[in-house]
Amino acid sequence: MIWNLDGPPKLSHFLWRVCTGSMAVMERLQYRHISQTTQCPICEAEIESLSHTLFVCKYAQDIWSHSPYLKLLPEAPNLNIEERLNWLANKLDKNELRLIASLMWAAWSCRNIAFFENLNPNANQVATGFARLSADYKKYAKLVFGGNAGTVILSSARWRTPEVGWVKVNTDAHIRIGSYVGMV
Repeated sequence: MIWNLDGPPKLSHFLWRVCTGSMAVMERLQYRHISQTTQCPICEAEIESLSHTLFVCKYAQDIWSHSPYLKLLPEAPNLNIEERLNWLANKLDKNELRLIASLMWAAWSCRNIAFFENLNPNANQVATGFARLSADYKKYAKLVFGGNAGTVILSSARWRTPEVGWVKVNTDAHIRIGSYVGMV
């Protein structure tokens, strides 16, 4: 479900990190012996869990209170994020699920702006930007990459150990016939 949202790759990566528990909320940081407290640095709730940050905390509340999902979220199971996402995936179509994921991503971004930059972001403005980015991504990708976006052509070249005294430098390139060349 995560990798088939038809949204920006960063959105899928964000959801993957959410589901694998690799987001640095205070609850996880204390579990890993990095932090002494689990207290939310934004709203000072007793425990800053991932669910708290994405659905309950100050910025998340602002985002969800202006979303079309305000009444749906309290019905969703709250034992863990994966269970909640699976429940939502069974209730919503792909576009709605992508929007919910974008709003979660916006809540996370607002939390980080407040925590790391000591700013008070406008949560609704951030959420609108993230929702627009996710909704427009497929159209954008088609314009940028053409009709065959995502098509992979495997090279027949294989890596070999360089001869003694030689240094091999790995590079990567993308060539789109009749358009452009990109190198890394």
